[in-house]
Amino acid sequence: CNGCHGGGSPQGSLALGNWTVASTVAMDGRLAGAVQHVTGYSEMPPSGGMLPQCDIDKILTWVQAGAPNN
Repeated sequence: CNGCHGGGSPQGSLALGNWTVASTVAMDGRLAGAVQHVTGYSEMPPSGGMLPQCDIDKILTWVQAGAPNN
């Protein structure tokens, strides 16, 4: 995620290297919707298909745990 959403000019003005922002996006449902390509959410990654299922599962587990700062 940090490849596009990190550094000084994150794409979509979404700096996922910042836990405060990442946890907000996780807890409001945007992160899960995006990585699962749910209709109504911006698909992530936007091209090239979905992330591997194991990565999606890790993200969803983190979200379901309350997006802890770990």
